[in-house]
Amino acid sequence: MMWYVVAGILFAGALGLMGYQYVRERRYLRKKTSEAMGKELWQEIASEREESERRRDHFKHALREAREGPPRDDDVHRSTFS
Repeated sequence: MMWYVVAGILFAGALGLMGYQYVRERRYLRKKTSEAMGKELWQEIASEREESERRRDHFKHALREAREGPPRDDDVHRSTFS
């Protein structure tokens, strides 16, 4: 009989914990994005955006250089020993 009481208390505790978790999760999901995200996350997003822009600019420069060709200098093609 004692085991039934202990099992009932554990079961009720597990249900209470699940109910608490459900309510907490619902509150979190109702928040706005700006409220849910911390300062560190906003800073990380900003730094990733800056890095992405830097990479994009580098890629565009490489495409432009490939399309136009490298800067030409007549001295580059001459041999130094002639």
